[in-house]
Amino acid sequence: MSRLQEGKAVGCDGIPAELLTHGGEVMLRCLHQLCHIMFTASEVPLDWLRGVVTPVHKDGDRADPLNYRPITLLSIVGKVYTVRRMTPSGMMD
Repeated sequence: MSRLQEGKAVGCDGIPAELLTHGGEVMLRCLHQLCHIMFTASEVPLDWLRGVVTPVHKDGDRADPLNYRPITLLSIVGKVYTVRRMTPSGMMD
């Protein structure tokens, strides 16, 4: 959890990284239990799979669409679930 970046925009689920990083031991246990249930059921909430594409201004004239780049806002909980499943020491092992 300590690697989560705070102060970033939230994804479809509306859950900010700060909720997970400052939630303490109780949040970790709840998140672990939730991820275990999702892994066992082989299902995840749709909000964990969705992304919101947002244009971010790079440089230059704001009226020129070519001066924007797209970013995709993803669910923080979905990211934690995915990363933990992919790491050798992941909570699903």
